[in-house]
Amino acid sequence: MTARAIAPVVRKRHLDEVDEDAERRAYWVGRTIEERILEVEQIRRMWIEQTGDPDAPMARVVQRRKLR
Repeated sequence: MTARAIAPVVRKRHLDEVDEDAERRAYWVGRTIEERILEVEQIRRMWIEQTGDPDAPMARVVQRRKLR
């Protein structure tokens, strides 16, 4: 068995709690398409600097929600 390079992060919260993701979405919806593309390009360049390989896969983030 191999050791994970990145430890998984789990956050449990109730569905009625403040949704930080909604705040982030609202922020990006308010940005122009040019600003969004520039941000994606900046993240892409940072990824290439860190890994040296633009085709190296990024870790997936999984969000599971348990409905009552």
